[in-house]
Amino acid sequence: MQVLAPPAPHVVSLDLSGKLTRADIQSIMETLEESLETQPRVSVLADLTGMTGMTAAALLQDFKNSLENLTRLHRFYRIASVADNSVIDLLANLDSRTFSGLELKNFKPHEYEAALRWVEQRPPIPERRIETTEHIKDSILEVTMESGATAFDLHEITDRIRNCYERRGPVKVLLRVSKLPNEDFNFWLEQWQSLKALKLVSQLAIVGDEDLRPLVDSLNMAVQASLHLFGPADYP
Repeated sequence: MQVLAPPAPHVVSLDLSGKLTRADIQSIMETLEESLETQPRVSVLADLTGMTGMTAAALLQDFKNSLENLTRLHRFYRIASVADNSVIDLLANLDSRTFSGLELKNFKPHEYEAALRWVEQRPPIPERRIETTEHIKDSILEVTMESGATAFDLHEITDRIRNCYERRGPVKVLLRVSKLPNEDFNFWLEQWQSLKALKLVSQLAIVGDEDLRPLVDSLNMAVQASLHLFGPADYP
C-alpha cells in the first residue's frame, strides 16, 4: 500500500497492490483521519489494479472501521476505484444507491486520468441551517434549526453540547425546530450519534409543532434527560 501525492488538497490518493494486511488497513484509516482534520469533506482515489486480496485480519479490520465511520459518511464526497473487475463495478453501483450524498464510481485502468479529474472536483458544502447561542449564566444552549438541516448541522450541535459539558457540566438545551429535517440516510446516522451527546444533557426543551410529537416520544425512551415539547406560542 502506498499513499500517492494528492491531485487536490481534499483528495486521498492510494495505490493498493498485493495482498492487503491489517497494518495496511490501519495505515489507510490514519491517512483518512489526517485529511479529515484539515478538510470539511474528503474524496478518495484508490488504484486497485495490482491488488490480489486481503488477509482475514484485514477484512475484519475493514469491517470494524466501516461501522465506526458510518456516522461520518457526510464527510466523504467521492470515492473512485480503478480496477478491471466487474464485481467492484457492481459494488460501486449498489453503494451509490444506498448512501445518499456519497458518490462511488469504478474506472477501468485506461480511465485513470478520468478518475483523477472526477475526484479533483471540489466537494459542495451544505448551507448552514442552524444558529446556536449559549446563555452562560443559566447554562443553556439555545439552538434554532431551520428546514433543510443536514448531518453537518447535527454534528455542529453535538460538538457544542460536548464543549459546554466539558466547561460547565450537564447542559440544558432549548431546541427550536420549524420543521422536521430531511430523511437523508446520512442525517439519521448522524442523529443516532447525537443521542450519545444527549447523555450530557440534563434538560431538553423542544419548541415546535405537534408533528414533532413522535420524535419527542421516541427520544423520551432513548435518553435520560428531562424532555418536553412546547408549542410555538409557548416561546415567541
